[in-house]
Amino acid sequence: MKTCQPGNVTPFTLDGWPLDSLDQETIVELRKLSDQTGRTLGEIMRKLANEYMTKVQAETELKKKIIWLPINAHVRSSPAVHNGI
Repeated sequence: MKTCQPGNVTPFTLDGWPLDSLDQETIVELRKLSDQTGRTLGEIMRKLANEYMTKVQAETELKKKIIWLPINAHVRSSPAVHNGI
């Protein structure tokens, strides 16, 4: 079921990051990380977002580098392939 926010409700943000979609457990973990590193929640969220985007970009580039070769039907059914020759 999709909920709809009224027009007079402003989502809670911190340094421009919307926090209304995060659960309390996640916010507590971010706060613990903030206390351990001495960084603000905004800095931590920015760093996590950058790391995620870097990972996604690297995976996308890897997919572009893989060369998929067609496999012919007669090669798959060849006895040499099944016998390990």
